[in-house]
Amino acid sequence: MLNKNNEYKFLIPSALPKITTKINVQNIDTLSDNIYNHASAITELNNKLFVTWYSGTVETSPNTKILLATADKVNNQWSFFDKRVIMDKEKYQAISKKYIHHLGNPSIFSQGNRLWLFFTTSSGGWVTSSLNIMYSDNQGKTWSSPKVILSSPILNYSSLTRGAGVTLNNNNFALPVYKEFNNLTGRWFIFDNNGQLIDISEMTKNGMTLQPTVVPISDTHALAFYREMYSQKKKIYFNESFDGGKNWTTGYFTKLNNPGAGIAAVKVKNGILLAYNDSTENRQNLSLAYKSNNSEKWQNIYTFENEERHDLSYPFLLTSDKDIFLTFSAGAPGKLKIKVVEIKGENINA
Repeated sequence: MLNKNNEYKFLIPSALPKITTKINVQNIDTLSDNIYNHASAITELNNKLFVTWYSGTVETSPNTKILLATADKVNNQWSFFDKRVIMDKEKYQAISKKYIHHLGNPSIFSQGNRLWLFFTTSSGGWVTSSLNIMYSDNQGKTWSSPKVILSSPILNYSSLTRGAGVTLNNNNFALPVYKEFNNLTGRWFIFDNNGQLIDISEMTKNGMTLQPTVVPISDTHALAFYREMYSQKKKIYFNESFDGGKNWTTGYFTKLNNPGAGIAAVKVKNGILLAYNDSTENRQNLSLAYKSNNSEKWQNIYTFENEERHDLSYPFLLTSDKDIFLTFSAGAPGKLKIKVVEIKGENINA
């Protein structure tokens, strides 16, 4: 439960990119390891990009592993120069002395000179997942031993994440997560600078929403967007916090479509940028929508080409100074790769 005596504030970067409805999307690279590559995340540290994802023969195969790819900017072009496995089943079991069936859903976050990595380990289906944390102080070359985040009284099962970490005051940070066991709920985990879970608040309790992505828009106000499940509405769910994440409002379904697929959103200087599947039926239409700061109206400003009608899904957005990056899964069902692109618009360096 949240410690109500603690005061948390969101820290918003002073430099944010500004976009308009006219943008340019440039491919950086396509990343893969095994046949199935999914649930990517991206962060930036010391002028390097770090992309993580999980890969295996199929979605929950025992040979799944967590990978990390690193990119430098050379001659004004991003180039990936290193790809490595940072965790697999055998390594995790050797460290933890605990059986797992598979790994998945990593999220990566930078704070100071440290990279934080979250990922799930499961003894069976996704509902049996436990959330783990580890860190690197040398730009991903070596990592601390993973530690299970103790967050559930029921065998510590059913904690998962997809969203990006959020920087807070006092060197703390937060991660939006969700619970699948018994009843779908969004949750807000707050960590100190040592990666210790210090507070939890409940974001939703409606049993239909998961995979929250949180966008701070002031030091106390944040917006949250959710993938839907078990709902006939097939729309993105929304709620917000006005007190630094202590409490979250009763939400509602927006007019934005959602076919039961992951979404991503970030703050830009003049509004919010959202990546989502603009469909109620499948994951073939991946679009970017924009809402200005002084408007509640969303406008689709870009749709990714998809002549093959493959799945384009599970987007993850990053803003870094004047840059915007997006990673997502792309390919025929069961044969996904990770796409990395840069989004350029007004006041973004070409």
